[in-house]
Amino acid sequence: MLFQYDKDKLDWFVNYAKRYNNKVIEENADSFDGRLFNAYLYLLQEHEQTQETLDDYNYPTITTSNIKDVLVNDGYKEEKISTVSIGRRLKTLGFENKPTLVAGKTKRVLLLDDGRLNFLKRQYLITDITDITAITEQDNKKKSSKNEV
Repeated sequence: MLFQYDKDKLDWFVNYAKRYNNKVIEENADSFDGRLFNAYLYLLQEHEQTQETLDDYNYPTITTSNIKDVLVNDGYKEEKISTVSIGRRLKTLGFENKPTLVAGKTKRVLLLDDGRLNFLKRQYLITDITDITAITEQDNKKKSSKNEV
């Protein structure tokens, strides 16, 4: 009822809600948990690309040490993060580990059900639409600076 007779206000409110939601996603993605989850997605995507060339599908064998390697390559200092701290944070996000035999060695492989994966994607994954927020903010600043002059 609030916007029943004013389409301009409705459009403004919908755009505001979308921009606010995108800012929250960007902030979440930039947090430590967001970086962990995005590192997991990166490794999962790499696994999927590798599996496309193979005849048999193998479940991804992503471990906390794999995620640590991705974070170190992204600029984190190796001394500042440990596989134990990564495992703790991932557990709070809903990940489970399962001891699995990989190449003759037992590794604790990270598992995540599809429902939780989709939930975390909505919370932490930056998409092309989300990236537009920064551009829109810059345009708005330019417009407001022109109006002040």
